[in-house]
Amino acid sequence: DATPISAIGSREASSRAAPSRFEAYGLAIVVTTIAVLARWALNPILGDSVPWITLFPAVAFVAFHLSIGPSVMSVALGLIAVDRFIAPISGPLAVPRQNGAMSVVFLAGCALLIVFGESRQRNLRKLHTSEAELKRVREELERKVEERTRQLSASLALLESGIKVRDGMQSAAQQLSGRIDGQGEGNDSWLALCEQAAVEHHALPGRRGDG
Repeated sequence: DATPISAIGSREASSRAAPSRFEAYGLAIVVTTIAVLARWALNPILGDSVPWITLFPAVAFVAFHLSIGPSVMSVALGLIAVDRFIAPISGPLAVPRQNGAMSVVFLAGCALLIVFGESRQRNLRKLHTSEAELKRVREELERKVEERTRQLSASLALLESGIKVRDGMQSAAQQLSGRIDGQGEGNDSWLALCEQAAVEHHALPGRRGDG
């Protein structure tokens, strides 16, 4: 059998398996918690100003590597954590008393990050689908090539067998022809001896009469 082409194509980069829904939400909680703890550690220096500064990278990470659900949850957890531990929030719109503009910027920035992240995830899903289709087509091509190779190998073996049979028949024919030629020469010699004996037999009476 022929060596499959997959030995050549097996060096392509394998895409990382997408996390499950449980893993995605769990990772979002962990990343958001780390961001909140980092901001809480900076609280003696920053006070209640820019309370969202460490949440932007967390939301960006979740949005670009996970799905839209964990991203929205990360924003919600960030808002709750900031309200409880960093900058108390007042009012129905959950806007900090001294950082109203900053909170609007934070929410708008998170919305953009989620939109861009979802667009990236869709492109990745399309890419993975294209890679899967390409893999399927390549495997189908490999199967057809292997099948065709087996057919060609069988045809070559049959041709070689036919050539051997032909050579054997030619050799047998040559041997038979040689035997026939040898028998023909022997018959000619026998006929010549018979003719010579007949001539001598006819010549004997004349010789007797002369005697």
